Amino acid sequence: MAVIIVICLVLGYAFILIFSSKIFEINRRMEFAKIKNTENAYILSNSRLTDVQDDPDFENGIEHRSDYGSASIYVTFKNDTFMAYGTEIDEELPYFYTFDNFSYDLFDENNPEKQVMVSKYLANKYNMKVNDEIIVNGSVWNICSVYENEYLNKSIVFPINSNALENNDMHSRSSIIQFNENYLKSDPQILKGEGVTPLQRRQETNLKSLNMYKIFIVAFAVIFIVISILNCYLVFFSNINYKRKMYGIKKTYGASSSLCFIDVFLENCIFSLLALHISCLLVHVFRYNIPVFFYTEVNLAVYFSAMIVVLIVTVIYSLIIFKKINSISTIKLLKE
Repeated sequence: MAVIIVICLVLGYAFILIFSSKIFEINRRMEFAKIKNTENAYILSNSRLTDVQDDPDFENGIEHRSDYGSASIYVTFKNDTFMAYGTEIDEELPYFYTFDNFSYDLFDENNPEKQVMVSKYLANKYNMKVNDEIIVNGSVWNICSVYENEYLNKSIVFPINSNALENNDMHSRSSIIQFNENYLKSDPQILKGEGVTPLQRRQETNLKSLNMYKIFIVAFAVIFIVISILNCYLVFFSNINYKRKMYGIKKTYGASSSLCFIDVFLENCIFSLLALHISCLLVHVFRYNIPVFFYTEVNLAVYFSAMIVVLIVTVIYSLIIFKKINSISTIKLLKE
C-alpha cells in the first residue's frame, strides 16, 4: 500500500514541479527582457546605417552604440548537428540589454582561443556546459560561458569580428544607438520609415509575448495541477479508509482525537516528502530526455516553493480526511 501511495504521489508532484518551474522560468525571462537604458535608443538596420555612415552630424549625435550581426548556423556538438542562431556582438551590448553570465573573456584580445557564449536554452536542450567544444563552419570553438538573455534566448554568441557568419546568405547586421538630445531636436530623417525600431517598442513587444506565453502555461498547468491534487487526495483518502478499523481500535484503548490526527498527519507528511524528493530526482535525471516545452530545472526557489505547497496541501488533506473519520463512531469503525 505504501509503495502504491508513493508512486501515485510522485506522478502528481512531478507535474506540479514541472509547471511550477516553467512559470518561474518565464518570470526570469521577463526580468532579462527588461532593457537597462531605453531613453532615446533605437535599433537601426544595416541598410539605414549605410545612408549616414559618413555624416559627421550623425556620428556626433551618438551617445552610445552597440553593433551586432545574426544568421542561421549549423552547429556540431558530440556528433549531433543542429541549427541555431549565430549572433556576433560587441562587448557594449550589456549597456542596453540585461545579461546574466556575460563573459568579457570572449572579447579579450590577449586570449587567442576561439571562444563563444551559449544561451541557457541551447545549453539545456543539448546538454552543453562551459569548456565544451562545438564546431561551426569547420572551426572548433570553446564555450566560455552559458548566459541568460531573452533577446538572444536561442543564440550562440561570437565576437563581432569573428567572421564565423560571413559565409551565410542570411547574414545581417544592425546597431543599437542612443542619441543625444541635440541630435534628436534636429529631427533626423534617419529615424523615420522602415529599418528603425525604438528600443522601447522592442521591449514592449517581447514582454507582451512573454505575458501571453505565461497565461498559456498557467492555464495548461492549472489543469494538470488540479488533476494531480485530486489524485493526491484520493490516494490519502484510500489509505485512511484502509486503516479505519485501526483507528477504531486506537480509540477503544483511549487514544485521543488529537493523537489520532498527529498519526494521520505524520504518515501523510512522510509519504509527501518522500514522493517530492523522488520527483525532484526523476525530473533532474530525465530533464534532457523530454521535449523542450517540458524541460525544467529544479532550482532552490522552485524546490522550497514546492516544499511549502506540499506541506500546506498535506495539512489541509489531513484535516479534511481526519474530520471525516472522526465523525464516525468508534463502534462503527470497529464493525467495518
